[in-house]
This record gives sequence, structure tokens and C-alpha cells, in this order.
Amino acid sequence: MGGWTPISPWRIIDGSGQSLAVSAAASSTFTNAMGAETRAIALSLAPTATATGALVRINKAGTAATATLDRLIKTTDPPQIIAVSPGDKVSCYGLAACTAYLTELTH
Repeated sequence: MGGWTPISPWRIIDGSGQSLAVSAAASSTFTNAMGAETRAIALSLAPTATATGALVRINKAGTAATATLDRLIKTTDPPQIIAVSPGDKVSCYGLAACTAYLTELTH
């Protein structure tokens, strides 16, 4: 029996890594939209000085993340696996300066 199952391991899409400098109290969007085979991303944040976080929004329109309406990810969190669809764009609103890293995943 083939096909996707919820317990299938994720596979990194070679060459899909991106990084984004996130400024305090500002929204930034990763340049590249998710590829045709992408089903999830591994997303992590690295602080530039002290532990902080960012609010993350993912959608097709590339709408900017905001200070109150999006998912909080902290720099102390382990990498987050988040479902996405091909063509989605990822935006981060920084609570303080940090760097966001993502890698596209598939099955």
C-alpha cells in the first residue's frame, strides 16, 4: 500500500534552505514561495543577542505577519514543523531582532 501517511518521515528538499533577517517591531517575508513538492517546513529562529521570538504567518498572498494575529515562535523553541502548501509564503514579525531559518520538507 503506497501513499502518504501521518507517520511518514519528512525528507528535506535539497537546496531549499532560506534565511531571513527579522527586525524588531517589523514584518519581513522570505523571498521564495514554497515549491511544488513542499508539504511542510522546518522553521527555527536564532537570536542576535538575547532570547526572543517572532510571530509567523503563512499564506499564498504573502500577507505580512502582525504583532498580534499570528503564531508565536521563540528562539528557545526547537525547530518547528509546520504544514504548508505549494506557493505559500512565510512572513515573520520580530519581537526583537533575530534570524529565521526555514527548510522545505516533503514525503
